[in-house]
Amino acid sequence: AFNGLFFDVTNAASAISQGLELDIQWLTPYAPLTINSSLGYLDATYDKYPSAPAPIAEGQGAQQDLGGKTLAFAPEYNGTLSPVLEYTFGNFLLKTALNINYQSSHFTDTDLDPNTEIPSTVTYSAHLSLKSLDDGWAISIGGKNLTDERELNQVIDTAMFPGTYNPSQNPGRELFTKVSFRW
Repeated sequence: AFNGLFFDVTNAASAISQGLELDIQWLTPYAPLTINSSLGYLDATYDKYPSAPAPIAEGQGAQQDLGGKTLAFAPEYNGTLSPVLEYTFGNFLLKTALNINYQSSHFTDTDLDPNTEIPSTVTYSAHLSLKSLDDGWAISIGGKNLTDERELNQVIDTAMFPGTYNPSQNPGRELFTKVSFRW
């Protein structure tokens, strides 16, 4: 945890992290369509942490009891949904996919300062590719974060300025083209 000048490393008395993860691949009745998905649930909490660092805004060296509270970087839910279409035309394979990713809110600082909580996010990406099955070449186009959502991926305290924060943002929309050849 950041104390206003340095990072303090302490140990919680005890914590439990348990959850469930499910991966599914559905081979639909329509042969070219496959749907991949995953679901995750995580219950990660401190059992005991009576002398946990408090947010720096409460003063240097301040402590709090985080017993029963969530761990940082531990979203409770996450999931993906990825439909994929594949068509073969002679010696060519045409493939298109959409990826939808969800992550529930979570803290990005061990003191669980409310200002470091990242809200739930949903991002979309997609790609389209054409591949020669005989000649070894392929071309792809695609994009990430297609809705151009400007979301935070981390917020931490700012060194030397207690009560201020340093946010880090996920990249905006990214588009790409890829050409490859295998011999």
